[in-house]
Amino acid sequence: MMVRLFVHKVCLLLAGGILLACSPLFSLPFPTQPAGVFNTVVVLTHDAASTQTAASLPKATHTPTATPTPRDTPTITPTPTATIILFYFTPTPIGTPTPLPITEWLPWTEGTVVEMPKGSGETIGTTKMFNELAGVEVIVTRANGVKLRSIPNKAIGGGFSANGTKLILTGLMNKNNEFGWLFVKVKTSGGKLAWVGGSEGDDTDPRECLEFARVLE
Repeated sequence: MMVRLFVHKVCLLLAGGILLACSPLFSLPFPTQPAGVFNTVVVLTHDAASTQTAASLPKATHTPTATPTPRDTPTITPTPTATIILFYFTPTPIGTPTPLPITEWLPWTEGTVVEMPKGSGETIGTTKMFNELAGVEVIVTRANGVKLRSIPNKAIGGGFSANGTKLILTGLMNKNNEFGWLFVKVKTSGGKLAWVGGSEGDDTDPRECLEFARVLE
């Protein structure tokens, strides 16, 4: 509304100025308006109207945009996962070596001296243990068989094993250098223990009258 009133007043003023210039009442020379005055008035009128229109509008309220507050992001360090490697070890059983079969008598020097029970009558001479001979089967090869004595002494009698009879060696051997006797202790098929032998070098020597069963098989 105010803009319209202002424009009307300006138009009235311009119209009045034109009428006065054309009126015969004023014979005095009227100063000539500079070129472009009309355009200048119109531009000023438009600027004033725009200024008043802008002033009449409600002022915009600036709403500030909230700035997000940065939060500390926790840094998570990954924990390495341990790799468990299981190695299964299967022990290889070590086989017990099979001893070679005994096929001959061992030298007297390879035996271990042992003490025989006192009062048993077996303390005559020197007795040695030959572990390799323990449990080995022998066969009576003397034609007249062999005597089974309770002690290693030719003067003591006892049982008898015929030719071809199997006996088992216990590993014990007795040697009497004073009389030149050599005996071995054996076990019969019935479980009886006895000494077999006689004079060294003749057919009563256990190395002469007993043969290893492995050799005869």
